[in-house]
This record gives sequence, C-alpha cells and structure tokens, in this order.
Amino acid sequence: MSIFPPNPPDIPPEAMKALELMGEVPVRALLSTGRVGHGQGADIPIGTVQVTRLYVEQWLQWKAMRSDFWTKIGVVAAILAAVFSCFQLFK
Repeated sequence: MSIFPPNPPDIPPEAMKALELMGEVPVRALLSTGRVGHGQGADIPIGTVQVTRLYVEQWLQWKAMRSDFWTKIGVVAAILAAVFSCFQLFK
C-alpha cells in the first residue's frame, strides 16, 4: 500500500472535467449500453466533449484506485482508534 494517493491519469483537462461532472456511475452505465464504440480509440460523447474510450477507462481505473486507497486509510484509522480506546479502557 502506498502512503500517497494515486496520481490522476494523464488525460486532457477538458476530458477530466467532463468525466468528473458526469460522475462514475453514469459513465459506467454509458459504457455498458453498447451504443458507444468498442475500441480504445472510439470517441464517446460526455456532455459537449468527445472523450476516447481509453481516457474513460483510465479515469475509471484511477477513480477505483483512489477509492480503494481512501478505504484502506479509513480501515487503518479505525484500527488505531480501537487500539487506543483499548489502552484507555485498561489504563
């Protein structure tokens, strides 16, 4: 586990902004409909921006890695809180 959150993908800022505005769940739903292209170079309309499928997949992977990172941080914090509360209990 890295002690730093994952770096954002190297995609154009306008594509990142469009993806963030649309959100993770709608983007996944858009990809699963089958109405968008299937190759990594296929253009996918996100709002008023055309984003390649490769950028969308990189963004979704980054979002998952970031969520996983913060979940692990939360687990570590909860374990530390439990340990310190046990110390206080037996003090």
